[in-house]
Amino acid sequence: MNDGTSSLIDKTHGIWIEELGEGEACSSRYYRKQICKFCKLPQVKLIPHLERMHREEEEVQQLMSLEKNSTERKTLCTKLRNDGNFKHNIDVLKKKSGNLIVSRRPSKAKNCKVSDFLPCASCLGFFFKEDLWRHCKFHCSLTKNNDDSGVLKIGKNIIATMTSEDDNSQFSKILVRMKNEDFVQVIKKDPILMRYGQNLCEKYALNKNLDNFIREKVREMVRLMMPLQKLNPNSTLEDFLCPEKFDDIIGAVHSVTGKGEKIITPSLAVKMGHGLKKCAAIKIGQCLRRGDQDGRQRTQDFLTLVENEWSLKVSKNALETLKKNLFNKPMVIPLTEDLKHLVIKICEETSGMLQKEILSVQEYRRLAELALGRVILFNKRRTGEASLTTVDAYSAAKLTREENKNHESEIFSSLTAVEKQLAKSLLLLETRGKRDRKVPILLPVDAQQAIELLIKNRKNCGISDTNQFLFPLPGFETSLRGWEVLNKLAKEFGCQRPELITGTKLRKYLATTAQAMNLAENEMDWLANHLGHDIKVHRQFYRLQESSVELAKVSKLLLASEKGLIPSDYKGLKIDDIDVTAFLQDEEDDGEEQVLDFKKLCFEQSILDKYYPLILENK
Repeated sequence: MNDGTSSLIDKTHGIWIEELGEGEACSSRYYRKQICKFCKLPQVKLIPHLERMHREEEEVQQLMSLEKNSTERKTLCTKLRNDGNFKHNIDVLKKKSGNLIVSRRPSKAKNCKVSDFLPCASCLGFFFKEDLWRHCKFHCSLTKNNDDSGVLKIGKNIIATMTSEDDNSQFSKILVRMKNEDFVQVIKKDPILMRYGQNLCEKYALNKNLDNFIREKVREMVRLMMPLQKLNPNSTLEDFLCPEKFDDIIGAVHSVTGKGEKIITPSLAVKMGHGLKKCAAIKIGQCLRRGDQDGRQRTQDFLTLVENEWSLKVSKNALETLKKNLFNKPMVIPLTEDLKHLVIKICEETSGMLQKEILSVQEYRRLAELALGRVILFNKRRTGEASLTTVDAYSAAKLTREENKNHESEIFSSLTAVEKQLAKSLLLLETRGKRDRKVPILLPVDAQQAIELLIKNRKNCGISDTNQFLFPLPGFETSLRGWEVLNKLAKEFGCQRPELITGTKLRKYLATTAQAMNLAENEMDWLANHLGHDIKVHRQFYRLQESSVELAKVSKLLLASEKGLIPSDYKGLKIDDIDVTAFLQDEEDDGEEQVLDFKKLCFEQSILDKYYPLILENK
């Protein structure tokens, strides 16, 4: 089987794809055959064969009990036919040889490739991927909700799950959903890149939402391989992990990212260096396993070159360019009016959906997006932390709150009435944050009600038991991505600056606006802990130094220092106690006098320029 142009043999209802090169021409008269799911043999008349040879099977007995030409019987016949064909197709894809049975012939069939066909998740029939959404939405008799969203990803995931080998099963599932087919072919033919991807899967096995991150890291190395393969076609990364090829790798990096002052993507250059070291370590491990001491030593020498010269030729310029790009870069936080407007719209739509008891798949996803957006906006959290919250964490938080109600502690009794009400209405749950830090998330009442409705409708909307995310993506084992949800809601609800509503900018918004409150040291610790970082990080990165609050306070100190009054008149005072009104008035008066002097000078200069030549002539 290859991924080149396949030969298609037309039939009455379906087609066969010859995967072993060009097929011979066939006669126009052809009897289509379907695969029996029980005996795995091709049959011209599948249904009579089932009734005659497999009548003891439960599905066949159910088929025989239905009235002929009824809708239920036709649906069951389609299921039995597609089940057998699906098993046969999976065996063909595993063996990479044989004939692939598809359900419908696409237009321009001779230009199709094997990879152009994907199965329907409901009926398991193979369809041309450009027509799969139409089948799922309008023609599939086995689907429940006629939902065509994500059908390509689901089909690719099915093939990856069924055809992947044990060693690289998880990475194969990730690889099959990569859009660029050229990149996929480079990775599959390169043992080092395959091992690199599998190592990343093993490293992040507990984080199921990092598939995109793993694909990105492997894609970086493929972008490095593209110019290298132009120098040496059919080569692999292992061929270049040696000292004599080091300069070729440096040239490939410069061709992709740029060089010196013309560097375009400095971050990619830095990331390529990290990935290159890990791939070299993989090659060393393989050499040690097979006892190749010469290969191990040559790869070790290559790493020595990387340690000594990579920073000089690549990373130093890249890091300086990154820092230079940050100079005088405007740090803009979201508009308060946009945040208020967005919260109001989310709450209004959520309250309307809470009136329903049963949700469709589309309604389930919409409510999950609204609830996730509400939680992120309320907590000003990193979007990934809110997205990865699990059902178990939510259940544990509810149990903890019930236990606290039974025996109120002395700390709780010391709170004010308003604080007690907030503590009772809000739900505190904990999730995994950056660097395995335990971070809190507060759920308001409307978000709790939405989550309860989502949990109630998980089964009827097709959420599998293995997907334990609180905001799952229907049809997948992952959760919704918070940054996509925020961006989508901000644009839908007509915010003035939707591009500013991101997780990072929300955190900067909270840290910056909190400066106006003059928080105490312990209160600053609470805020930093809620945001999920250290107090030093909070002060250095999230509390914008260019904010008007801090700029105004520092300017008062500078004005008083310029007048020489700090050591004497303002000894022991705080910055807020310094009165600089008189200084500002003096500055304004001095400015006006300077403007008058300047105007007078300009006037005198113009008179002199006009009459000075005449004076010289008369003289």
